[in-house]
Amino acid sequence: MENNPKIQASTEIKRSFFSSLNPRENFKGFVASMVILLGILGVGAYTSGTSNPPADSGSTDTSFTPIANNTVVYGYWTDKNSNIGGVDLSSGKIYGLAALDLKIKKVTIMTPSSLIFINKTDDSDRGREIASYNFVTKATTPIFQADADFGIDDYVISPGKRYIANWEVQVPSGALGLIGGRSRVYTINIQNPTQKNLIYDESITEGVAMHYPISITDSGEVFLDGFIANAGTGWANGMSYSNVSGSEKQNIPSMSAGTYSSQPVASIDGRYIAFAGYDGTLGTGTTGGFRKEILNPNTIEVLDTVEVLNEATKPRIKLSNLSSENRYTGVFWDKSSNNIIFSITSKDASQNGFYVYDLGSSSYRRIGAPQDDSVISSLSNTQFLTGKADTTGTAIGNLGPKYSSTFGSIAVFDASASKTIPLNIGIPLVQYIGLLSSNYFSSSLAIGSLNDSTNKAENNQLQLQTFALKPDLAPKREERQSMPPISSPVCGGLDRDNCPACGRLTKQRCISLLGLPRNVSDNIAWDACRAEARKSLEESGVCYGSPLYLYGKEGTKVDIKVNTKITKPIPFSRGEYSVILGQNGQFSIGGKNYSSIDFNYAPAIEMPNLDYGRIVKSSEVNKVLEEYGQKLGLNEREISDLKNSVRFSSSYVMVSFFSDETSKKILPISFSPAPDVYRNIVFYFKELDFPFSIQEPRFDSVPERKGFTAVEISHIVE
Repeated sequence: MENNPKIQASTEIKRSFFSSLNPRENFKGFVASMVILLGILGVGAYTSGTSNPPADSGSTDTSFTPIANNTVVYGYWTDKNSNIGGVDLSSGKIYGLAALDLKIKKVTIMTPSSLIFINKTDDSDRGREIASYNFVTKATTPIFQADADFGIDDYVISPGKRYIANWEVQVPSGALGLIGGRSRVYTINIQNPTQKNLIYDESITEGVAMHYPISITDSGEVFLDGFIANAGTGWANGMSYSNVSGSEKQNIPSMSAGTYSSQPVASIDGRYIAFAGYDGTLGTGTTGGFRKEILNPNTIEVLDTVEVLNEATKPRIKLSNLSSENRYTGVFWDKSSNNIIFSITSKDASQNGFYVYDLGSSSYRRIGAPQDDSVISSLSNTQFLTGKADTTGTAIGNLGPKYSSTFGSIAVFDASASKTIPLNIGIPLVQYIGLLSSNYFSSSLAIGSLNDSTNKAENNQLQLQTFALKPDLAPKREERQSMPPISSPVCGGLDRDNCPACGRLTKQRCISLLGLPRNVSDNIAWDACRAEARKSLEESGVCYGSPLYLYGKEGTKVDIKVNTKITKPIPFSRGEYSVILGQNGQFSIGGKNYSSIDFNYAPAIEMPNLDYGRIVKSSEVNKVLEEYGQKLGLNEREISDLKNSVRFSSSYVMVSFFSDETSKKILPISFSPAPDVYRNIVFYFKELDFPFSIQEPRFDSVPERKGFTAVEISHIVE
């Protein structure tokens, strides 16, 4: 055991991580980082995030039972602001940190009294500047601005808050994607933010990988991933390195395209980078239009950035004891424990779920959180922060480190007792931003307590009335960065398997793992695979869909216009389609074959209240959809797609639907020629904590399908 190089490497990762943040071992770098930070942010006193600030003299709710020694930072939206809050799990205090403009994204806590964020975002969700905000003075101060005609798409910050690596994008006016634009990567020393070092300045060309930063160290070493714009799943296309000035750049041979499957994530000290890898055993190229490595992430690996730079051919460290028969998704570096958390999709459905890998012992264990819960972070060896992701098409947030689903609820899961402790913070949907030590923020910022049931109820009412989402966030990003051009062969195929829609990627991933189902037992494994794979993709903001089905005489030409704002369309369009009908519900657009048109949309009217439907346990929703779908005249394929598109985190769900007349007002679509039969059904779901009586809906007679038939099915979740 002592001579096992994998164990030694894993142990060294953990040892190096802690020593790099220890002021005794790296005092000069530690002090320098703090001085730099004070200068730009105007902070009177700074305490490192690795140590607890002095405890506040303010009183603590003595009736609150401490849960963990952590503070959770989260974001949420009202109709006027992007709000940043926090909850201290040791004291129960709820903090109101900032009420920022709606046109912002990507918040990073810098000190106990400040944060930074991308400010003044445009309609494509790219910002004009990175700014700081002081919790005490409530002042917003620009740090640096994007180049003229460019927008800041993303940034990464070094562990000691010394450097920022910034990704800026310019897109030609009227362009449907990034192709034809420019991409620039800069490094900025926060002590002197007016000096921007240009690392890459690239034209964005179809099929050619550009560079974007994924990590920067306190010494200014930048690590970048390759990204092919408007190519569906274009990430993980080769890693590279640059120094802070851009004078030294090189590709990393061991991280070439085709050898890894996920966007790499850095450890807390930035030295190590973790990712889902692909060992090449299933060949190269594509299957169903998706790259083999995207479909088959069958390893988890770690790259030692220091050793890679010293010896460019040094191999990656593959985490031991993990079966290559599994598919590893959702790989991320746990910033609390310095271990790696990941999820498994397995041929054995009982193995599906979240796991934590201990780098010191080269062992992993199942976390055991409830099936519908996502693991966000560890809090201790036995405690984990979890959330129930809201995977409705519009519930996507941009306040955290990446675009991701918001959470309808967050909780602490105690694995030792198999017990979940809800964190009732009074917000209906939140996005996770980060995890800090307990007592990190001043008591003067506290606005309530987890233990204050009266305020909690009042806050819930208030937030439910004022809460708002920005539904265009992730769709716009997909539209700009990932959606292939209409002319691109990437989005061809009879069943749109080449497109990055969640259902198609899920299908191909499960085919790769299990093959097509042949019998009942296969179907059980298949359903489990789809559920697990889809869950991980939904939480990354990949899933969407409001399918429009078209049936009629082969060769019939139909012009279609969606008369409300749409996002994430497949095939890509601004809402207008010229369609030629084919056989058995197939049709062509731009010479490519499709079986439906998918998109998200903004309702054209305010939805009226519904006082009819059926309230059932969340596990029984599919049974109700089967019944209602048949009574509404939907065919087997349409019902199946509907059931696969919804998932709920509540105990009970109200299932209902708007009338045909109202549905057509919510989602107005015009056709030329007009359909002989047109069905537009907007389903309505409301998540509930407890059941109550409600009247059943009335079902009108369903017209017989004939001639040109159009069927639009969508849903809204409250």
